[in-house]
Amino acid sequence: MQALSGLGLRTVMDVVYNHMNASGVASGAVLDKLVPGYYHRLNPDSGVVESSSCCANTATEHRMMGRLMTDTLVRWARDYKVDGFRFDLMGLHLKADVLAARAALAALTPGTDGVDGAALYLYGEGWNMGEMQNDFRGVNATQANMKGTGIGTFNDRIRDGIRGGGPFDSASALRINQGFASGRYLDPNELASATDADKRALLQATDLIKTGLAGGLENFRLVGALDAVVSANQIGYNGARAGYTQDPQESINYCSAHDNQVLADILAYKLPTGTPATDRARAQAIALDLVLLGQGIPFLHMGDDLLRSKSMERDSYDSGDWFNRIDWTGASTAWKSGLPNAGKDSGNWPVIRPILADATAAMGPAQIAEVRDHVRAVLRVRQGSPLFRLRTKAEVLTRLDFPNAGSAQVPGVVVMTITDGACAGADLDPASD
Repeated sequence: MQALSGLGLRTVMDVVYNHMNASGVASGAVLDKLVPGYYHRLNPDSGVVESSSCCANTATEHRMMGRLMTDTLVRWARDYKVDGFRFDLMGLHLKADVLAARAALAALTPGTDGVDGAALYLYGEGWNMGEMQNDFRGVNATQANMKGTGIGTFNDRIRDGIRGGGPFDSASALRINQGFASGRYLDPNELASATDADKRALLQATDLIKTGLAGGLENFRLVGALDAVVSANQIGYNGARAGYTQDPQESINYCSAHDNQVLADILAYKLPTGTPATDRARAQAIALDLVLLGQGIPFLHMGDDLLRSKSMERDSYDSGDWFNRIDWTGASTAWKSGLPNAGKDSGNWPVIRPILADATAAMGPAQIAEVRDHVRAVLRVRQGSPLFRLRTKAEVLTRLDFPNAGSAQVPGVVVMTITDGACAGADLDPASD
């Protein structure tokens, strides 16, 4: 990481402080060898170590576990010049513990430590889950609770609006639940439909996308799918609010990450059989555009610009290089490397097999080059104007609008305007009209 810093590259480190591989007297246990029973979070009734992370959960609310997290973060930043940190399952930490870590990092100075700690960016998975759910053990570091802190959280609203369905769909639900970029209402697959209800669902998914494009701001106002002028926090999302941030940098906009299927594979589930490879590539490009052109922080999964496939594998953390490889030459996508492992995909095999047998589902060098070059062009657009990188809530609320709105909008079309010039308060981009 020091070498990367020396090359002028900024590095974000994925940190997993919420769990350990093992606890107690297990051979892989570490912390319990220091102080047995202290570093892990225990169930108050049974005394057993909590494992909502699927491993032995730690307890950063305990003073020395919190100290371990903070001290190691400071060391990574000061000694190794790490520029930011991504917290795994951040919702399993207390908000106060994450803020304490951020404060310790912010205290680093160029003169004393060789790093400007105030410039470091922190973000994480703000899921409301496990034994910490709904602030059961104190205010935890979830999406809604972290608003106003400047710490980012992954925005699953725009993800689901783009793709359709949710990350835990299985079997036929993976195919039925289409989204904006995967054919909802306008291009239904064999298990989906194009009813009035599907049209409403598409417009509601579009509201989620617009909210994400506005940096997830809870106070952003728009004409919703039901024709009412609403704030984004009045739009529902699985029992929560679509808009939940107070600053655009608090929204990590994404449509795929290392967990669950990669983008090309989730689109393969949802697009109709027989969809030409060129149209499949366009669907991928549209999905990535909605991430790259939004306010907030765009997040791309490695290889999405190269149409990377994991042959429909859901979670490949233990699947080796065969399913996880990336062809950096752009010659292949790794599609159809084999039937995914049984662990989390055996129930999906009846849906996967006919998709793998569909010759049109394979994309080759021409489509890879098209999407790669398209993504590079869109990145140049984003980098070329500060209007795509508005820094404050006030700027977003003043400048952003979505004219194609309401129940009469053209479905499947997002029109976003960003106002520049005196009418918006200042001319941020003299090169634009």
